Amino acid sequence: MARMSIAFLMFLAAVGGQPSDAAAYDPLAEARAGKLQCYQPNLERRTCKGIAAFSFEPDGRVLNASQVLLDAPGPVVMHVTSPVEVRGDGVCGPIGKLEQAEFTVEGRPASARERSLIRLLMSAVPRTGEVCTRWVRDNDAFVAHGTLDGEEQPEFEQKMIWIGPDEGFVVAP
Repeated sequence: MARMSIAFLMFLAAVGGQPSDAAAYDPLAEARAGKLQCYQPNLERRTCKGIAAFSFEPDGRVLNASQVLLDAPGPVVMHVTSPVEVRGDGVCGPIGKLEQAEFTVEGRPASARERSLIRLLMSAVPRTGEVCTRWVRDNDAFVAHGTLDGEEQPEFEQKMIWIGPDEGFVVAP
């Protein structure tokens, strides 16, 4: 569960891209065009360990709505929405809003007992701080590189691809 928890931190501030000119680069350009991010994709099965979608609010806020696989045997998926902001060639957002996260187990909403257990297991995850993420192109995908409170986190590295919302990808083991 601890390994999954580290992966889920990436989704709280996830976005992708690689600048050719940092001054003109928009790491959310694909999201503005309606694309979603698929983390640790299995193209054959059309599954992701996480999917991130972005919404652009009229007041200028950007929200990241993520679905993250926490536990494969369930499977347990966390659904959380967090504010993010573009900084240079990446996107940053606070860790938080976990108390507002929703969970599904085997595709159905988690029961009150299951939610309590999941939250207890997640209590080992840092509850404060800021995650910043940037992506580096790697052939037909990207590799996420992240920091937590300004410190590089090599364990955050994972593959990401942009997908269309109608391509049939789901969060699953």
